[in-house]
Amino acid sequence: MSGELRGLFAVPWERKGVCNGCGWCCEYTSINRHRLDPPPGGFTPTDIRYHLLRGALAVEDEERPGKVSHFHLLTSSFARCSAFDTENRNCSIYDQRPAICRVFPQIPEQIEGTPCSYYFEVTDATGRVFRRGGNGSLYPTPPTFPESGEGVRS
Repeated sequence: MSGELRGLFAVPWERKGVCNGCGWCCEYTSINRHRLDPPPGGFTPTDIRYHLLRGALAVEDEERPGKVSHFHLLTSSFARCSAFDTENRNCSIYDQRPAICRVFPQIPEQIEGTPCSYYFEVTDATGRVFRRGGNGSLYPTPPTFPESGEGVRS
Protein backbone atom coordinates (compact mmCIF):
# COMPACT_ATOMS: atom_id res chain seq x y z
CA MET A 1 0.00 0.00 0.00
CA SER A 2 1.34 3.42 -0.88
CA GLY A 3 2.27 5.99 1.74
CA GLU A 4 -0.71 8.11 0.67
CA LEU A 5 -3.18 5.38 1.58
CA ARG A 6 -1.29 4.27 4.70
CA GLY A 7 -1.48 7.83 6.05
CA LEU A 8 -5.28 7.64 6.10
CA PHE A 9 -5.34 5.18 8.99
CA ALA A 10 -6.18 6.89 12.29
CA VAL A 11 -3.61 4.76 14.13
CA PRO A 12 -1.21 2.94 11.80
CA TRP A 13 -0.77 -0.23 13.88
CA GLU A 14 1.90 -2.56 12.53
CA ARG A 15 1.25 -6.26 13.07
CA LYS A 16 4.18 -8.20 14.49
CA GLY A 17 4.91 -11.71 15.69
CA VAL A 18 4.13 -15.05 14.12
CA CYS A 19 1.13 -17.35 14.22
CA ASN A 20 1.29 -19.74 17.17
CA GLY A 21 -1.33 -22.03 15.62
CA CYS A 22 -3.80 -21.53 18.48
CA GLY A 23 -6.72 -21.83 16.02
CA TRP A 24 -8.78 -19.12 17.71
CA CYS A 25 -9.34 -17.17 14.49
CA CYS A 26 -10.46 -20.32 12.66
CA GLU A 27 -12.66 -21.69 15.41
CA TYR A 28 -14.40 -18.54 16.60
CA THR A 29 -14.22 -16.03 13.77
CA SER A 30 -15.73 -16.66 10.39
CA ILE A 31 -14.59 -13.82 8.13
CA ASN A 32 -16.69 -12.96 5.11
CA ARG A 33 -15.50 -10.61 2.39
CA HIS A 34 -17.74 -8.36 0.31
CA ARG A 35 -16.54 -6.14 -2.52
CA LEU A 36 -17.45 -2.44 -2.41
CA ASP A 37 -16.97 -0.61 -5.69
CA PRO A 38 -16.59 3.18 -5.79
CA PRO A 39 -19.53 5.51 -6.31
CA PRO A 40 -19.59 7.67 -9.47
CA GLY A 41 -16.63 10.03 -9.14
CA GLY A 42 -14.66 7.66 -6.92
CA PHE A 43 -14.06 7.44 -3.19
CA THR A 44 -13.56 10.69 -1.30
CA PRO A 45 -10.92 10.92 1.46
CA THR A 46 -13.81 10.79 3.97
CA ASP A 47 -15.13 7.58 2.34
CA ILE A 48 -11.67 6.04 2.52
CA ARG A 49 -11.15 6.94 6.19
CA TYR A 50 -14.63 5.67 7.06
CA HIS A 51 -14.06 2.24 5.51
CA LEU A 52 -10.47 1.85 6.74
CA LEU A 53 -11.45 2.67 10.32
CA ARG A 54 -14.08 -0.07 10.14
CA GLY A 55 -11.57 -2.71 9.07
CA ALA A 56 -12.13 -2.73 5.30
CA LEU A 57 -9.20 -3.64 3.06
CA ALA A 58 -8.35 -0.98 0.48
CA VAL A 59 -7.27 -2.33 -2.89
CA GLU A 60 -4.90 0.03 -4.65
CA ASP A 61 -5.71 0.89 -8.25
CA GLU A 62 -2.96 -0.57 -10.46
CA GLU A 63 -3.45 2.13 -13.10
CA ARG A 64 -3.52 4.98 -10.56
CA PRO A 65 -1.05 4.29 -7.73
CA GLY A 66 -2.14 5.86 -4.45
CA LYS A 67 -5.84 5.65 -5.37
CA VAL A 68 -8.34 3.08 -4.14
CA SER A 69 -9.97 0.95 -6.84
CA HIS A 70 -12.34 -0.81 -4.41
CA PHE A 71 -12.64 -2.12 -0.87
CA HIS A 72 -13.13 -5.54 0.57
CA LEU A 73 -15.53 -5.14 3.47
CA LEU A 74 -14.95 -7.68 6.18
CA THR A 75 -17.74 -9.00 8.34
CA SER A 76 -17.35 -11.65 10.94
CA SER A 77 -19.52 -13.96 12.89
CA PHE A 78 -18.71 -16.32 15.69
CA ALA A 79 -18.79 -19.49 13.64
CA ARG A 80 -16.16 -22.13 12.96
CA CYS A 81 -14.44 -21.98 9.58
CA SER A 82 -15.24 -25.00 7.42
CA ALA A 83 -11.48 -25.59 6.89
CA PHE A 84 -10.75 -25.81 10.64
CA ASP A 85 -9.72 -29.34 11.64
CA THR A 86 -11.33 -29.76 15.07
CA GLU A 87 -9.47 -33.01 15.81
CA ASN A 88 -5.97 -31.59 15.23
CA ARG A 89 -7.02 -28.02 16.12
CA ASN A 90 -5.46 -26.41 13.07
CA CYS A 91 -6.25 -25.17 9.57
CA SER A 92 -6.60 -28.01 7.07
CA ILE A 93 -5.70 -25.70 4.15
CA TYR A 94 -3.06 -23.52 5.88
CA ASP A 95 -0.60 -23.38 2.94
CA GLN A 96 -3.45 -22.57 0.52
CA ARG A 97 -5.57 -20.42 2.87
CA PRO A 98 -7.24 -17.38 1.32
CA ALA A 99 -5.69 -13.92 1.47
CA ILE A 100 -8.34 -12.80 3.96
CA CYS A 101 -6.95 -15.33 6.44
CA ARG A 102 -3.35 -14.34 5.73
CA VAL A 103 -3.95 -10.69 6.71
CA PHE A 104 -5.97 -11.44 9.86
CA PRO A 105 -5.73 -9.86 12.40
CA GLN A 106 -5.56 -6.28 11.17
CA ILE A 107 -6.16 -4.34 14.39
CA PRO A 108 -5.48 -5.16 18.06
CA GLU A 109 -9.17 -5.29 19.01
CA GLN A 110 -9.58 -8.41 16.87
CA ILE A 111 -7.29 -10.46 19.13
CA GLU A 112 -7.12 -8.86 22.57
CA GLY A 113 -8.10 -11.37 25.23
CA THR A 114 -7.58 -14.33 22.88
CA PRO A 115 -4.74 -16.91 22.79
CA CYS A 116 -3.38 -15.33 19.57
CA SER A 117 0.38 -14.66 19.48
CA TYR A 118 0.30 -11.61 17.20
CA TYR A 119 0.77 -8.14 18.62
CA PHE A 120 0.58 -4.64 17.20
CA GLU A 121 2.95 -1.73 17.58
CA VAL A 122 2.69 1.98 16.87
CA THR A 123 5.10 4.85 17.57
CA ASP A 124 3.68 8.26 18.44
CA ALA A 125 5.11 11.64 17.42
CA THR A 126 7.39 11.72 20.49
CA GLY A 127 8.93 8.34 19.64
CA ARG A 128 7.07 6.47 22.39
CA VAL A 129 6.15 2.91 21.37
CA PHE A 130 2.76 1.40 22.21
CA ARG A 131 2.04 -2.32 21.94
CA ARG A 132 -1.16 -4.35 22.18
CA GLY A 133 -1.72 -8.03 21.49
CA GLY A 134 -3.33 -11.37 22.15
CA ASN A 135 -2.70 -13.31 25.36
CA GLY A 136 -0.25 -15.60 23.53
CA SER A 137 1.89 -12.65 22.43
CA LEU A 138 4.81 -10.86 24.05
CA TYR A 139 2.45 -7.97 24.89
CA PRO A 140 -0.91 -9.38 26.03
CA THR A 141 -3.67 -6.82 26.40
CA PRO A 142 -7.07 -7.44 27.94
CA PRO A 143 -10.08 -6.79 25.68
CA THR A 144 -11.62 -3.33 25.90
CA PHE A 145 -15.31 -2.75 26.50
CA PRO A 146 -17.44 0.41 26.59
CA GLU A 147 -17.68 2.26 29.90
CA SER A 148 -20.57 1.22 32.11
CA GLY A 149 -23.77 1.95 30.21
CA GLU A 150 -21.96 3.59 27.30
CA GLY A 151 -23.11 2.15 23.98
CA VAL A 152 -25.46 -0.27 25.74
CA ARG A 153 -29.10 -0.31 24.74
CA SER A 154 -31.78 -1.27 27.19
